[in-house]
Amino acid sequence: MNSFRTAFRLISSSKIGRNRFNSQPTLFSTQYKSITQYPATPNSQPADDNQHQSAAPFVLNFSDPIDSQYSRNQASIVCQKRRIHPTAEIAATASISDSVEVSAWSVVGSNSTLGSNVRVGRLVEIAHECRLQPNVQLHTGVLVGPRSVIGQSSVLFPHAVLGYPPQDRKYRNGPTRAVLGDHCVVREGAKIERGTELGGGTTKIHNHVLIMANAYIGHDCVLHRDVVVSGNASLAGHVELGAGAVIGGHSALHQRVRVGEGAMVGAMTAVRRDVVPFTVVSGNPASLRALNYRRLWPHLTHFHRRVARAVFQYLFASELSLFHGITRSNEVPLINGDLGGLYPVSLTLRERANQIQTSNALQILLNYKAHDNIESTQYLMNVLNSMTEFILQHDSSRGLYTLARSATSP
Repeated sequence: MNSFRTAFRLISSSKIGRNRFNSQPTLFSTQYKSITQYPATPNSQPADDNQHQSAAPFVLNFSDPIDSQYSRNQASIVCQKRRIHPTAEIAATASISDSVEVSAWSVVGSNSTLGSNVRVGRLVEIAHECRLQPNVQLHTGVLVGPRSVIGQSSVLFPHAVLGYPPQDRKYRNGPTRAVLGDHCVVREGAKIERGTELGGGTTKIHNHVLIMANAYIGHDCVLHRDVVVSGNASLAGHVELGAGAVIGGHSALHQRVRVGEGAMVGAMTAVRRDVVPFTVVSGNPASLRALNYRRLWPHLTHFHRRVARAVFQYLFASELSLFHGITRSNEVPLINGDLGGLYPVSLTLRERANQIQTSNALQILLNYKAHDNIESTQYLMNVLNSMTEFILQHDSSRGLYTLARSATSP
């Protein structure tokens, strides 16, 4: 142990040891311009900032920084201006904004574009033909595959992987890609594969999506706005998540499953069938539990909540009339031939949804008391239209989760 400590002191006291063990500028340090304290050669002098304020921007090529004395001197000048670490490898054809910040040992591939205020951490690899919009942040160890697009103000935390080849035997290394929208957050260790030739070629993540640690997004998936994918959840290929959907931790979604808008999948749930919008599915085997009250109730009045419950029961479980339990003699006027005319006995789920869309009774009921809260009425109408259209248009090869059984055919 003593000999090891002695060797460590000797190394750290030498010139190589000082360069190796001394503290280096970090990614978000305001002192990053001090990078010029590591000149290319002992005789090279740092450039004057005022001398290069009007200079035309150009890209660096560190393909052979050891043998090329001229390129090393160029690196010292431009790194002072652009806060690019001398050990970073920037392709000659890459386009980099003046305000970009690149830390040590990072790589930027050919024909890639980095917008203003992009911050690239240590040991980051950006492949060829990538496009990073302004204010993107890539933390330590992030890997970005070829042709990937990252929207503005998105953040990828350490060791996240975006746009690498899909785990699909049919993939033939075609020109596919992954697209990450604006203001997205991808936490530690999450993996997002790029698309395949047969699946459209693009894995699309829309704006304001949160993907938590160690989540897996398979090839050709589509995640719409405001989706949340919790930690260790796995999405197989071609899965589609509607706007505002929430996937619980450790859940697994089968290939080509569709989760509707505003739906929630509970933790540790194996989902093999489509999930109707604004509902909650959980368990293993999975089953439909209820409406997504957390999403719906803040937007609805007490009267519209009863309507929503009645429609839910009519579609998925009850054998009572659609308006049973809603109408009261002192609250809702009698509508001859409409209020009591819809019964789900011997009707399929698709037929029930079609009845709700074509029935005048529901429209009259929703318009009743509409003057009290127009926003609540409109919101519930949009919710019911989303649920019924999803049922009528979904793929007949997969059933839908219901209350009474694990699944039913349309």
